[in-house]
Amino acid sequence: MLALVGETELTYKSMSDDTSRSSNSTAIMALMIALPLFYGFSIGPAIYFTEKFHPSASIEKPLKAFYAPVLWLHANTFLKQPLESYERFWMKMARGR
Repeated sequence: MLALVGETELTYKSMSDDTSRSSNSTAIMALMIALPLFYGFSIGPAIYFTEKFHPSASIEKPLKAFYAPVLWLHANTFLKQPLESYERFWMKMARGR
C-alpha cells in the first residue's frame, strides 16, 4: 500500500503494518471490555475476604470507596438481583457452605 508522507515523498507501507495496527486495536478493545468485567467480578473475592477474615473497620471504608461504582450499579440498575446472587455465592464460600 502506498502512502503519502509530507507532500512529495511516497513510501511503501507493508500489509504487516496494517495487520499489527488491527491486532493492536483488537487488543485494546478486548482490554476495554475485560478490565471493567474483571473489576466488577473482583468484588466477589473482596466479599469472601471480609466475610472470612473480618478485617478491621479501617479496611472497610477503602473497600467501599473502591467498589462504589459496583455498589451504585446494585442500587440503581437492573443488576441488583444478579449482584445479590453473586454476593450470596461468595458469602457461602467464606462460611464453608
